[in-house]
Amino acid sequence: MLATELAAQLSLPLSEECSVDIQSAASLSDAELHQLAYAGRGLEDEIKKTTAGVIIASADHVSCAPCPVLISKNPRLDFARALNLIYPKENTFPE
Repeated sequence: MLATELAAQLSLPLSEECSVDIQSAASLSDAELHQLAYAGRGLEDEIKKTTAGVIIASADHVSCAPCPVLISKNPRLDFARALNLIYPKENTFPE
């Protein structure tokens, strides 16, 4: 899923134009180019070092992020919403 598609589905602005194809999610410290990561309060040093393709964080973290940021007023909640889009549940109905 492209970062722009994820941003649209979550109704969140992206800090910059990007064409990152998000394939999965990971922690800030382990994330790679095609992964989404969550950045909460007090993680500024980890944000600066991340190699994530895109992070979900508050507007306060945009200036220290080395990658595009999905700007959120509630990053933890929006990261959970993003996980539901990246890893959709398969419908399991009894036959």
